[in-house]
Amino acid sequence: MPTNSVCSVCEKTFAHAVGRRSKYCSRACYKNISARFWSKVERADGCWLWRGTRDNRGYGVFRKEGKDIKAHRYMYEITYGVIPDGLFVCHTCDNPPCVRPDHLWAGTPRENTEDRDRKGRWRAPDNPVHVSGEQHGMSRLTWALVREIRQRFQSGGVSKRGLAREFHVHPKTVREVLSGARWKE
Repeated sequence: MPTNSVCSVCEKTFAHAVGRRSKYCSRACYKNISARFWSKVERADGCWLWRGTRDNRGYGVFRKEGKDIKAHRYMYEITYGVIPDGLFVCHTCDNPPCVRPDHLWAGTPRENTEDRDRKGRWRAPDNPVHVSGEQHGMSRLTWALVREIRQRFQSGGVSKRGLAREFHVHPKTVREVLSGARWKE
């Protein structure tokens, strides 16, 4: 017995066999890369957040022609053109899931490091000063992501384990974020 789903690209309702999940009603919709990309972008006044898959550091990942690419790099290319060899695509907002074009800039590895240091997002391992939150060099979360986790949990419909999976952190981290044991305002 078939079940119905809604296409992630064209939003048409389509039938598929029970046990088989599909996000797309046709091969044409699947291949429509631009529509697939934009269907995963949430535009807002500030950052435009990537709502698709994210890597373990919070950066959006987009599948194009059988290869995974970073969503912010893809956005940079469709907006500004090819990224010159050896350059990174950096964020002025320091928000890994952000793909807003005017928040992105191309820089050398040195410029990226200088930007990181200027904004205090890293500390030397031998520095004894306690650093926490997004200031900690190993942190996977930012304040923007912490607020998003709290808001999404409060609005309901998503479990702590689901949030942990989506934000690529341990379920204990989500529990501690929600209880206030970590990331205190």
